[in-house]
Amino acid sequence: MSIFLGQCALPKSYMNNNLIRIFTVKKLKNTKAIGKIAIIGIIIVVIIIAGVGYYLTIPQPKIKDTLIIGTTDSVETCLDTARAYDYFGFEIIQSLGSPLVDFKAGATGAASDFIPALATSWSASDDGLRWTFNLRQGVKYADGTEFNATDVKYTFDRGMGIADPVGSFWALGSVTLSKASQL
Repeated sequence: MSIFLGQCALPKSYMNNNLIRIFTVKKLKNTKAIGKIAIIGIIIVVIIIAGVGYYLTIPQPKIKDTLIIGTTDSVETCLDTARAYDYFGFEIIQSLGSPLVDFKAGATGAASDFIPALATSWSASDDGLRWTFNLRQGVKYADGTEFNATDVKYTFDRGMGIADPVGSFWALGSVTLSKASQL
């Protein structure tokens, strides 16, 4: 019997012998490849196990109840908003509360860089000496007390009363209330 392969006919016995040889050679090559892959896989598994074992033997750091911050600058020892006007004190105070107005991200110092925070809007008189801040409603302190203009006035009056010549309130005059939600 003959098998037709394309245009030529080959005897069946020839095909069987050559096919066996081809499969045997491929089988040997595949066996070598599988052996190499198995060795690589075993090495990877051993490395992973060694890494996990090493990680588990490292002592875990103890959790402390003190946060230590290093700096190259002098730091005020007070977090009083009327007295702490250094950079680090300001950053901590900003994390604990909100200002009347804030700076938008990427601010360059222009008047348009101010955005509402506890004040929803504000305006200035023509001479720039009188400012009116409309305060956000519904804001409460941690103890549940409602935020209002009396609290803001107290903060400004206290800061001006300290009268620190290089403090944050040194250039202000007086603060008057027009109504509970307006300063």
